[in-house]
Amino acid sequence: MKPSSSQIKALHAHLIRTYREAHASSSICHVITSYTLSPTTLPKAHLVLLRIQKPTLSLWNLVIRAWSLSHHQPHHAITTCNLMFRYGLFGNHLTYPSLFKACARVNDVLCGEMAHVRVLKLGFGSWLFVSNAMVHMYGCLGEMGRAQKVFDEMPERDLVSWNSLICGYSMGKRFREVLSVFEEMCAVGVRGDAVTMVKVLFACSCLGEWGVFDQMVEYIEENGVEIDVYLGNTLIDLFGRRGIVDRAREVFDRLQRRNVVSWNAMIMGYLRVGESKEMCSRGPA
Repeated sequence: MKPSSSQIKALHAHLIRTYREAHASSSICHVITSYTLSPTTLPKAHLVLLRIQKPTLSLWNLVIRAWSLSHHQPHHAITTCNLMFRYGLFGNHLTYPSLFKACARVNDVLCGEMAHVRVLKLGFGSWLFVSNAMVHMYGCLGEMGRAQKVFDEMPERDLVSWNSLICGYSMGKRFREVLSVFEEMCAVGVRGDAVTMVKVLFACSCLGEWGVFDQMVEYIEENGVEIDVYLGNTLIDLFGRRGIVDRAREVFDRLQRRNVVSWNAMIMGYLRVGESKEMCSRGPA
């Protein structure tokens, strides 16, 4: 049974009273793990970590990962990682994906490049999810030459690898490359998912490649790609922009979950063809 926050606080207080807070015991691990689960207690996890005489690598990784995922302070993942290096620990294959994520979120190219060098020196580049994280980071930073190089040198790739590269080119508005990478992906037998298809459809619309767009819609149907709310919204919006509101409505009606973007996209589709009363009279399902 998962301990409550009050139980964790009581355990922490007990460790302080008994002068055991500075030891990397299983109890202090429970405290730090619990504190990293909430943004309000994450700073406490950081402080507890620094009070331990010899923090284990797993504890550093816990806090670094939590900071990298935090809403407003991902830069602390970088500073915590640098502090860990000064303690003489250089991380493992679980450390660097979090560090790459933080570098991407704070737009720190130099830190990302330095982390990349460390990964190569330490031999962690052979881990698939580490390389995927590097491709994603360089894509977010607009360094597509580096992203492509990491991708090309990967001994193995999965759908996340391909999506990371496709998303990077999409963020950089290099839509021809988006379609080119997708073609390569299909050629090696990797099937796209909703993430892939959102970027590919958007690329088609930006390039005015409506013939390719229609082929991609067929691809979605033939390969059973799950149409989640994001892919559904993309289809509704782009069908609506083309004035094909019947197709947009089909997608809208099939969506198991809709949000305000779904409704707005459908309404805008009707407005374009002068049928807004249809949607307004229908109201929420």
